[in-house]
Amino acid sequence: MGGYGLSKILKLKRAATSEEDSADKQKRAPAPRSGGGKRRKLNAQLTDESGKHLQVKKPVEEAQDTGNVEFGQRIGEVSAYESLIGELSTSYKLLKHRKLQEEGLSESSESDNSAEDSEDDCDGEELQKEGSDLMNKDGSERQGGDGAFRSVPSLTQNTGASHVLDSWTRKGYKAAMAAAVGGNFVPDQAQKIQQKPQEMRKMEDVSSDALAAGVNNTWAQHVERELAEDHNSNTCSGASTSKLIKAPESSEFKDGAPKHATWQMRHRSTLPPAPATLFESGVKERLQARWLEVHLEDSIRFNSPLGSSKKGHDEGVTETCGNHHNVSTQFTSPLQRAFFAALNSYADVLLPCRPYPVSMDEPDEHMDAYLLHVLNHVNKTADRIKKNNEKIEAAENAAKAAVKGAATASDPLPRDQGFTRPKVLILLPQRNLAFKLIRRLVSMAMRETRADSVQGKEKFVEQFTDPEEEEEEDMDPKLRARRAAKPAEWQALFSGNVDDHFRVGIKITRGAIRLFSDLFQSDVIVASPIALATKLAEENNGRGDAALKMSSDVDFLSSIELLIIDRADMMCMQNWTHVETTVEALNKLPREQHGTDIMRVREWYLAGMAKRYRQTVLLSSFLNSDMNRLMTTSCHNFEGHIRLVPEHPGVLSAVIPQVQQLFQRFSCSTPSEAPSARFDFFKRSIWPRMKESGSDGQLIFIPHYFDFVRIRNFLAQEEADFACICEYTAPPDVTAARSRFFHRQRRILLYTERAHFYHRHRLRGIKDVLFFSSPEHGNFYSEILNLLETENHSIASATGSAHATVAALFCKYDMMQLERVVGSNRARKMVAGSSDSSTFMFC
Repeated sequence: MGGYGLSKILKLKRAATSEEDSADKQKRAPAPRSGGGKRRKLNAQLTDESGKHLQVKKPVEEAQDTGNVEFGQRIGEVSAYESLIGELSTSYKLLKHRKLQEEGLSESSESDNSAEDSEDDCDGEELQKEGSDLMNKDGSERQGGDGAFRSVPSLTQNTGASHVLDSWTRKGYKAAMAAAVGGNFVPDQAQKIQQKPQEMRKMEDVSSDALAAGVNNTWAQHVERELAEDHNSNTCSGASTSKLIKAPESSEFKDGAPKHATWQMRHRSTLPPAPATLFESGVKERLQARWLEVHLEDSIRFNSPLGSSKKGHDEGVTETCGNHHNVSTQFTSPLQRAFFAALNSYADVLLPCRPYPVSMDEPDEHMDAYLLHVLNHVNKTADRIKKNNEKIEAAENAAKAAVKGAATASDPLPRDQGFTRPKVLILLPQRNLAFKLIRRLVSMAMRETRADSVQGKEKFVEQFTDPEEEEEEDMDPKLRARRAAKPAEWQALFSGNVDDHFRVGIKITRGAIRLFSDLFQSDVIVASPIALATKLAEENNGRGDAALKMSSDVDFLSSIELLIIDRADMMCMQNWTHVETTVEALNKLPREQHGTDIMRVREWYLAGMAKRYRQTVLLSSFLNSDMNRLMTTSCHNFEGHIRLVPEHPGVLSAVIPQVQQLFQRFSCSTPSEAPSARFDFFKRSIWPRMKESGSDGQLIFIPHYFDFVRIRNFLAQEEADFACICEYTAPPDVTAARSRFFHRQRRILLYTERAHFYHRHRLRGIKDVLFFSSPEHGNFYSEILNLLETENHSIASATGSAHATVAALFCKYDMMQLERVVGSNRARKMVAGSSDSSTFMFC
């Protein structure tokens, strides 16, 4: 609630209600402009005066005191308490507006150093209107965020809700619609098991003293920045040659980085500030409220304290950063705080240490951070356009009412728009990930208080969930055992609908969210790279007049200001070319006007400099050369580039069999020559030994499909006895290949990294392993070696097979893959070694 305690807000609500009748008679003419110092002083005064006398217990605290309140009554009390949040926030703003009028200030006044005042949720007239319409004659309450009406249960009313109804499932949505027809619709967020009043109070009061501090509106600074032509050309030309430098020490960013990781930057001198609160970060007030509510629900659902940082890849993270204590009550971890600060600076961000989820139900701190940034960007853009529309309409009405013949001054139209409406593009690899993201975005944007709060929800649930997915208790025991044997991250990534072709437009308004809106009328577009690449290919394949018509269908990509590529590592397992094709099509000049008022388009759009203002965010579990090239050659943000560079410990310690592991280095002069040089080294040095040995159980692990095709054709020419398993192999052929390899009917098995990523086959009969190159996923190295079998064909234990051989090929351009296997320190020594030491052995 922007840092206001419950007692303070209730006090302000009472004061606002007592003055409601006299408020309508006040003049609404704007007061003279003034600076921000007096406003901040008034904010501090309101905070001090709001909670002097009134002390209110929260509903569940009262229920706990009585000791004999039924479970259903407690749920009703919690629902009533949370339903007041939107009204109380609006009441506070109403009282603040009246105080400003008494002090001779204007709610619409703004200054350069306090830009957040101009981007407030409502102006003075809207506040007074909302304040007078909060309560209806029948006693129902209007929610402040979306304009919906819902009766508020009293603190002693028994709602009878004994279970949580999830309307984002197929069965839950039908039940919710049936309840809506009967007039008993209850939003998901209102059905709570239990309230945690102490943690809620901590969240509300975390930044009560932050009201007196100035807020840096990074959105306004970014979009209103004017770049000179020479600045544009110099920076673009230098983007591909400039080097990354280590960022200066920052306690907030240091605490938010995993162990032994460092922050680096390009075209920047310092890291951005990392405020402890959302208020200081310039986040819209209504988004602050929803952020606190959503994370309160998460803490209740998963029975975890609010703001507790999760231990994982960054075990050394503390919950206190610098002089800001209890910052985790606003951010779930120091990493999320640092990540959001980097996003809020509007610089390009590369985070190559995003771990895979172990459950799709648990909150994702990275996703929450960039969704908050997306909603804040969309809301500020829409509010600016709305305010300017009102000013233009007021000016037109004043001109009509002017005396005939009198001269009226006409101000130029504000430039606050792009060529088209879509401002955010989020690329995801699969529908199940898109389902989780859109569901989370809706919950962070608004509270579902009506059955139609989310339009297109039924279609979305049907298309983005798996109708054939069985419940765990109904699953075949053998299938359940096979799934349980796979890693938890695989079960999370490939549960639900894993289709990779989808496009969803999302239109966000105050009252509702529309899914599957027309792409030209959407604010946010969530799509897969292959879906957008297919649409672009349809345009390029057109002919004649039809080609001209289809070419304008992709103009919705012309005004993208925020590009987020999440799970880029999974896109590498699909086809990275589709990502490059999509990014290349962004921020082109449109071929049609599409009903846009050109006089209101920002000048940097008209000058063709939109790519200089586009922020690109890439998240992945690892970094490879394709991602590096994309961020270097296709991203030209004038705000610079920030990335987190982790120090990899390697996975050699996770290898259970005690076998000798040989890493053989081959030489090549350029990265483009590496595939051919690797294949020549295999034919010259590796294959003769494999052919002469005549042993069976030889596995060749190949990360890239083109290398797989080359080796398959070579072995076919050599008339070798081999089998193949790749990502395109049909399931019956996979079963046959595995069986023949295990029963020694085939001596050699070719196995691709993509096949292992999508299926995690537990191959049996492996005696020797050759890694044609280091796998992109470092943990695959230890997983494959742990499948080595002893003489009696049991899975290798700590004593392992002493006769098994393991070899891996690498060159100096494989540094990023190699360090994920052997560790960063070892990899640097192996790559930089002299030519006479080309073989490295680990035991």
